[in-house]
Amino acid sequence: MASLGANDRSLRGGDERLQSALVALGVEHDVRTYPGAGHSFLNHHEGVLNRAMGSVIGAAYHDPSAQDAWTRILAFFDTHVRPEGTS
Repeated sequence: MASLGANDRSLRGGDERLQSALVALGVEHDVRTYPGAGHSFLNHHEGVLNRAMGSVIGAAYHDPSAQDAWTRILAFFDTHVRPEGTS
């Protein structure tokens, strides 16, 4: 399960490398890169560090990407992490 921001300068090409490795290993996965999102796009906290990092590596909360990522994360965990016999 991976959600990456296309504007994240620190992880350029990481989605393709991760996807290739998981496919080669036969691991079920969900990897998505969000256009318009940067590093820490799930982090809804606007502190000094986030503002500073935003200018360096493109870090900033991105609501549309965060909403979709959380939906995918919870669905993936529900399918692959939920203990047997629970609902």
